[in-house]
Amino acid sequence: MATDHNFRVKNGLEVGGSLIVNPSGQLVASNVNGNLKFADDIQAQFGANSDLKIYHDPNNSFILHSNTSGYFKIGAGTKELFLHGNRVDLRSETDNEAMLQAFHNGALKLYHGGDLKLETLSNGIQVTGNVSASTAGYFPIIYGGSTGLQLKSNTGE
Repeated sequence: MATDHNFRVKNGLEVGGSLIVNPSGQLVASNVNGNLKFADDIQAQFGANSDLKIYHDPNNSFILHSNTSGYFKIGAGTKELFLHGNRVDLRSETDNEAMLQAFHNGALKLYHGGDLKLETLSNGIQVTGNVSASTAGYFPIIYGGSTGLQLKSNTGE
């Protein structure tokens, strides 16, 4: 076992690139040509204030952005973003308020202020609250197809 300031190698070291230790004793990796493997609950931290963290516990994975003056952006060069999961939730920062929920082969739920407002069902949609629409002119609402009940207005009101 070799020790140099705050850097200690235990049970071997394999480098697929070059390693640099800064004056504070922190390990800086550059030119990494292989996978970086972290044990559960070990964070990969980025930024001068470690304000971006990526880690995994035995059951869950996390990407946390804690810089309150900036934002967290996920982008793709193709302008397409795919989230994969049998359930996808968008929640408030405090995790106590749902904003959107999507279920594989099931409902899509939209919330306002934590209250469910619109939900897709196997036979249509369910709306809680008022529905309003604005248009410059003729606006029909048709129930039951072209021969069903039709509500029409051309007054612009």
